[in-house]
Amino acid sequence: MTSLERMAAEMQSGRDSGGWGGGGGTGAGGVGRGRGRGGFGPVGRGRGGHVGAGSPALLTSLIKKASTVEALFQTCSAHEQHMNHIHLSACWNSLGHLARTAAHPWCQAHAPALESLMQHTTAIVSTSSQITHRELANIAHGVAKSGQGSSMVPLMTALARAIQSRLGACNAQELANVAWAFAKAGHLDAELFSGLARAAEHCLDKFKPQELANTAWAFATAGHSDAQLFHALAQIVAQRLDDFIMQGLANTAWAFAKAGYFDGPLFGAMAKVAEQRLGDCNAQDLANIAWAYAKLGLFDAQLFSALAGSTERQLDRFNAQV
Repeated sequence: MTSLERMAAEMQSGRDSGGWGGGGGTGAGGVGRGRGRGGFGPVGRGRGGHVGAGSPALLTSLIKKASTVEALFQTCSAHEQHMNHIHLSACWNSLGHLARTAAHPWCQAHAPALESLMQHTTAIVSTSSQITHRELANIAHGVAKSGQGSSMVPLMTALARAIQSRLGACNAQELANVAWAFAKAGHLDAELFSGLARAAEHCLDKFKPQELANTAWAFATAGHSDAQLFHALAQIVAQRLDDFIMQGLANTAWAFAKAGYFDGPLFGAMAKVAEQRLGDCNAQDLANIAWAYAKLGLFDAQLFSALAGSTERQLDRFNAQV
């Protein structure tokens, strides 16, 4: 029995006992039992059995198991015609992770496959009534993490419109991830960011500290300084500062300053927390905190004295930009 057949058998067994569903938490059918001898039919026991239209769960599993960008594109290219919204969500999620450790020119080496994947995804995002808010958020996040978002304007535009119509269904993590993704990709869709701001306001109490920091960073980076959202962010961040890691606190301070939004109680509280925990800061964190307070014209003698001492101890870790 081949490894593919063993996988199929395991997944069929799990499906029979109620333990397997499609990727992304959405049911997607099971593994077929045909006797295919190759081509693109159901998984069978003949020679060269392949993933087919009757086994979407197995295709999702193969996508997730790809350990390199090359392996991922081989799987996606071979089965592109049978890839649905669930597979595309899994594919972009995997690509976002794999691209971070791939050889630098991976996008050039796989340009035709990447272009084909982008076009297929754009078509599905634009026309599918089955694709969910979660899958859309995963695709946007994966595209941005891959570093190719700025070159995929048609896909990002399609994602913006599809996500905008489903914002009411998004949870805190999805809203934060979408905001981060579009800011990271440099796709500054004002209509989408306005919708994201209003949706986020209604559930900021459910955001984790990292999601609050990412949301503030995204809106500041996108140049969408929504005063109503930053006011709400200031209130919730001030209440939960002790839960922030220093990188999150530094990024939040940077975001508020970048957006030009000053909140006295928040910056006073952040200064006190920062003074006590500067030892947890790296060079970038120290620079972000110093820049934020200077940008807003806030000279806190005690904070700047502590920043100077910490900076001195890490001068060898500062580069020209920091």
